[in-house]
Amino acid sequence: MADHSISIHGAHRAKHLLVVTLAVALISGCAESDPAAVRLDAESAIPDWRALLDENLTRAEPLQPIVFPADLASHPEASAESFSVRGVLVDQSDALISVSAQIDRIRLRNESAQRSSEWDYSSVFRAQAALGKEAMTISPSQELIARGALGLASSELGSIRVGLNTLRMETTVATDNPCLARLSFTNRLPADQLLQFSSELSDCPVAASVGDLLNQWEVSAVALTGDLQGQPVTGVVWISHTWGELPQPGGAILLDQLRLKLDTDEGEAILINANRTKRRSGRGPVTVLASRLTVEGESEALELDWIDKGSITSENTGINYAETYRVTQAGLNLDLQLQPVVPMSEIVDAFGTRWSGAVKISGSHTGIGFVDISPNVPGKSKD
Repeated sequence: MADHSISIHGAHRAKHLLVVTLAVALISGCAESDPAAVRLDAESAIPDWRALLDENLTRAEPLQPIVFPADLASHPEASAESFSVRGVLVDQSDALISVSAQIDRIRLRNESAQRSSEWDYSSVFRAQAALGKEAMTISPSQELIARGALGLASSELGSIRVGLNTLRMETTVATDNPCLARLSFTNRLPADQLLQFSSELSDCPVAASVGDLLNQWEVSAVALTGDLQGQPVTGVVWISHTWGELPQPGGAILLDQLRLKLDTDEGEAILINANRTKRRSGRGPVTVLASRLTVEGESEALELDWIDKGSITSENTGINYAETYRVTQAGLNLDLQLQPVVPMSEIVDAFGTRWSGAVKISGSHTGIGFVDISPNVPGKSKD
């Protein structure tokens, strides 16, 4: 662990602490013998998914303010819902592994009561996962799309299922703590791997309501231990749950996200979240809104600079991404270099193309983090 200076076991905090177990193991012979898996393979290739989003998206009803523990459950009444896990693992050889998994549900509608086609159903679901090990040039990713009308996916109170991928959230009854809950997640993408974790939530995560369109909560830097293809691993993940109205695709404004866990000499981690907005064209202002999560679980605003350094080009799409990132913050004496665990962590899925992967941190502090980048115009370098 000395090479990466990652303090995994120092991530425990009194507030917002989840005890997570993550297990990944090989599965053989499932797709050939499982009729449901054959149907799932057929469902995974839906050519006009984006057209459905553009034309048939149901506008969400105004959302109720976040009240715990209500938002620990799934929200079938929302037009769109997403649950994501993003983080970094460390194996026995101290190699870093970038991991992300996400389940989405989008409610659609028929434009005409007389219309009859293969798209006559209420919801379409998506499960997506990516796993990439340090020093690899490609971050393998898989995606599965399934229709609720065929019984391949469902969204019920407290659970979302897409094929063999499931998310379940259960509140604990008869307790004085309204946030106490159990959360379990199973992801079977790629088909030869099984990703599972369960967690105990003892405190309310950081939450936000954005007008009447979007609700979201997030839990930062959750410590985990587990198994990756028969080998022990440790790590941390960032867990988020979002529901409301899906942003329109092809918008002019893009959003990048940065999640950091920094080590300190005192053994207390510094947790920083940052969102960066920019124009799709690459021209115009860039705005960074950042915050630090205190030990008490409060969000404290920060003035933070986040700059892309260098350029690496995707062989698949021709899009240029940053080789590294520099993050500075005067008040905390931060001058950080963020090095991607997997240099080309490009993901192409139903929602477009982006860079999404874990980073290792050096400079004034050591640590780990996760970065999501929405690219500018394909083939154009970032400013």
